[in-house]
Amino acid sequence: MLSIYPSNNTTLLLPDDFHLRYDVALVCLCLCTLFFIAVNIFAHRLGSNLIPQKIWNSLSSTKKIAFGNEVGSFVHSLIVSFACLDALLYPTGNWENDRIYGASDKAAWIFSFSSAYFIVDLMYMFTGGNLNLPMLSHHLAGIAVYLTCQSPFMQFYGVCGLLYELSTPFLTLRSMHQILGLPKDNLIYQSIEYSFVLTFFLCRFAFGLPISMLAIYEGGLLAFNGNLTSPISYAILTTANTGINCLNCWWMAKIVKMVGRNMLSKEDRLNLIPTVNNLPRGRDNPATSFY
Repeated sequence: MLSIYPSNNTTLLLPDDFHLRYDVALVCLCLCTLFFIAVNIFAHRLGSNLIPQKIWNSLSSTKKIAFGNEVGSFVHSLIVSFACLDALLYPTGNWENDRIYGASDKAAWIFSFSSAYFIVDLMYMFTGGNLNLPMLSHHLAGIAVYLTCQSPFMQFYGVCGLLYELSTPFLTLRSMHQILGLPKDNLIYQSIEYSFVLTFFLCRFAFGLPISMLAIYEGGLLAFNGNLTSPISYAILTTANTGINCLNCWWMAKIVKMVGRNMLSKEDRLNLIPTVNNLPRGRDNPATSFY
C-alpha cells in the first residue's frame, strides 16, 4: 500500500514519529473525487437502462440528480463500512497503542475516500437544487473531521465515527424507492424502512454516542494534563463531533415520529379526530392540513 505516513519506527507513541505526506494525501483525495464523479455518471446510465423508461422519463432533472446522489451514497457507505471494519480488525501503524496520535495508512485512505464523497455529494446537491441546511452542516462537519484526522490526530475515533455509515445503505435504498415513486405499502419497502431505523439507532446512538463522548473525554484529559499538542485539531473535532451528534438526535426524533405515525393506520388517525369530516377542508384548517 502507498504509505501516507513514511516512517521506520512504528512503536513509539509520540506524534513526531509519523508525518503526513500532504502530496500523497492530496493525490488520494483527487483520485477518490474522480471516482465519485464517475459513480454519479454511471448512476444516470444505470437508471436510464435498467429502470422502466416510463418511470425514468417522468423524473425531473432534479430527481435524476438526486437519484445519482443516492447511488453515490450507497456505494460510499458500503465501501467505507467494510474498510473501517477491516481497519479496526486488522490495524496497521501504531494506533492500537495510541488512540490520539496513532497513525494508520488504512485510516488515511479511508479519510480521503470519505472526504472526496462529501465534496462530490455537496457539488451535485448544489447543482441539482437538493441542498439543505442539515445535509450541508453534516457534510462540512465530515470534511472538517476527516481532513483533520489526516494530521494524524484521533484516527481511531475517526474510523469509529465512519461506522455510522452502516445505516446509510438502507436510507439510500429507501430514498431511491421514494424518488422513483414506487409503492410503499409492500413488504420490501417496509423491511428497508425498519432496517434503517434499527441500524440508525444501533450505529449512531447505542455505539456512536458513547464512542463520541469517549473521544472528547480522552482529548480533554490530555489537554487538562498539558499533553495535548494539537489544541486546534481537538477544537475542530470536538465542535464537528458535537454538531453531527446534535444532527443525529434531531434526525432520530424525526424517525421516532415517523415510526409512530406509520404504526397508526390512516383510519386510526382519523378516529383520533372524530369531528374532522364535519369541518371545512383546506390549508386554513390545521385539523385537516395533515390529510
